[in-house]
Amino acid sequence: RLLTPPHYDAPFLPTRSTEMMTNFIIAITLIIWTSVGLLALDELKLGLLCYTSQASQQYRSYGCGIAVAIDAINNDTEILADYEVTFEMVDDGNDELESLKGFMDARELGAQAVFGPDGVCTAAALNAVAVNMPMISYGCTEANVSDKSIYRTFARTRPEDETFIDAMVSLCVLFEWNTVTLVTRTDEDLYTSLSETFTAKAAEYNISIDHEISLEDKLKYQLVNVDSIEFSIGFLIATDESIMKYINATYENTRIYIVMGDFDDATLISYLLSYYDHIDASLYAVVGLDTEGSDHLSYTAHDFMSSSLTDGNLFKSEDFPDQLDASHNLLLLVRTLPEVSNENYDNFKTDCQDALKDPPFNFSASLADATSIFFEAAWLYDAVMIYATVLQELFDLYPDDQAEYIADGESIISQLLNRSFTSITGIDVEFDENGDTPSSISLRALQDYNFTNSDGTFVEDYGMQLVGSFVQNGDTLELELYDGVEWNWLGGEVPEDMPECGFSGELCLGSKSDSKLIEICGL
Repeated sequence: RLLTPPHYDAPFLPTRSTEMMTNFIIAITLIIWTSVGLLALDELKLGLLCYTSQASQQYRSYGCGIAVAIDAINNDTEILADYEVTFEMVDDGNDELESLKGFMDARELGAQAVFGPDGVCTAAALNAVAVNMPMISYGCTEANVSDKSIYRTFARTRPEDETFIDAMVSLCVLFEWNTVTLVTRTDEDLYTSLSETFTAKAAEYNISIDHEISLEDKLKYQLVNVDSIEFSIGFLIATDESIMKYINATYENTRIYIVMGDFDDATLISYLLSYYDHIDASLYAVVGLDTEGSDHLSYTAHDFMSSSLTDGNLFKSEDFPDQLDASHNLLLLVRTLPEVSNENYDNFKTDCQDALKDPPFNFSASLADATSIFFEAAWLYDAVMIYATVLQELFDLYPDDQAEYIADGESIISQLLNRSFTSITGIDVEFDENGDTPSSISLRALQDYNFTNSDGTFVEDYGMQLVGSFVQNGDTLELELYDGVEWNWLGGEVPEDMPECGFSGELCLGSKSDSKLIEICGL
């Protein structure tokens, strides 16, 4: 029974039928009261920091994850059942100042927890600490927010990027590259942060950075519509004088280029080293990053280069020996995203597309249905669901102090540290002691790649394929090669970080041959 009416010591006692009628009336009254707000649930408002001002719809589409999560929470009687969860979406501008402003706007709108930013986050995360507000990012990868002595109210479901640096250092140690040139894109905070982290880690392993190159923008290149491929490639080279200036200034005094930028920045540098006759490309190696992750298992060598250099025009590698040469000594570290195929995740993507049709996203039905749902949406969904789970755990532990714990960001974040949760993708989200979810990093390098074209013809070619993954071994990462992998260095062996006698012969001064030369000169 819903309610038991009072029992009166009176001549009249309620019969079962009158008792049922009373309960029915009370139940209807409760429903009416709730519908008009007399017994309304308390509102728990969340803030979504999302890059909404860019013309591309992709960044806004990530936000569907919070809408789907909130709908699940509000329909679950075991999680935050006493609250009606809502959210406000604010623009984070995808830069430090705008994300800080977005955080302040969300707080002013009444948000009690913030999800985002989807880009840089240091300033916003620091302000969240100052007001003890929980912040869980689905997009920020900056390394400094891992410091729990400062950022005690911050965590993230997007895998962090510092693992890239651990893998980069691991490669240098593996190939005995103790002196390198560091190339950094300075127009994006991500790459400058990674560069700073690499510089610090390199010092720990006695890796010397002899030259530093700063690129103010993504490498620019351009092709013209001409019949001569050679002419168009020459025009491409001529349009990027800045990077060639740096290469010409360093190639005689370096062998290893470490590139903190987009993966096509590294491919272009690798290509330029192989293009010019006065540079022996077999002596050099270029190591770059693919921080966005890739679900492609392989590219032909030319396809991979052409994705950066020729806007997707496909030619066989044998027709472009320069591009093939460039691929031999190019290594790319790539975030390995999980291959997800399960009913729950498929349903989530459909729910996400439906959510995009509603405010505040307001996609047209045709646009929403055609929108690809990226992992960022799943990471955002996970962030909200994990927040709700740990907040409910605190409510269960301290039922009389709910108001206190809703506003206690440090307690909420502490509750999820060193724990594993199941993602909507079906894989485990594992938080470490810093509130980070470590990345899975793999290595892409040139391999034999044979395939069958759509017309049935068999093609023997080369491909930039995944050749191994980095696994934790104590405090370091180690590369484990996959079965059947063989290195395809252009010169047949690993490029050395410097000539045997140094770049100017300085390491051979005082040798026996030098002594004889001195004696002869003395005579």
